[in-house]
This record gives sequence, structure tokens and C-alpha cells, in this order.
Amino acid sequence: MQSDDLLYSATQITTAADSLNLVYYYHTMYDRTVHMVDMKQIDFGAMGGEMIVFETSGDREPTLIDVTPTN
Repeated sequence: MQSDDLLYSATQITTAADSLNLVYYYHTMYDRTVHMVDMKQIDFGAMGGEMIVFETSGDREPTLIDVTPTN
């Protein structure tokens, strides 16, 4: 097994949800930046079957980036 195949951490993604305000937060083991999605701003009906892939900064310094998609 090559080192590229090994998991660096057991926790690959950490999430938190604010169910009152419909805001979702996450960061990954590769990008410690906290990303935010404001679910109230998304028109899910207009998205159809589209999948959105969010870019990450690769920066391990904790910051907050709003990645809520706009319709």
C-alpha cells in the first residue's frame, strides 16, 4: 500500500448545522477553513439534478467563507 492510499485522519469532514436559521457549516481535513451555506438563499426547485462542487482554499488557517450558491 502506497502512502497516497492512507487516510491522514479518521475525521475527513466536520459539520455543524444551525437548524433554527437554516445555516450549514463544514470544514475538511485538507482545508480547515470553515465554509458556510445559507439554505434560505437556495431555490432547490430551480437546481434540478445539478450537483455543485465547492472549491476549497487548501489553507489550513481557520477562516469563514460563505459558499451559499446564488440562483
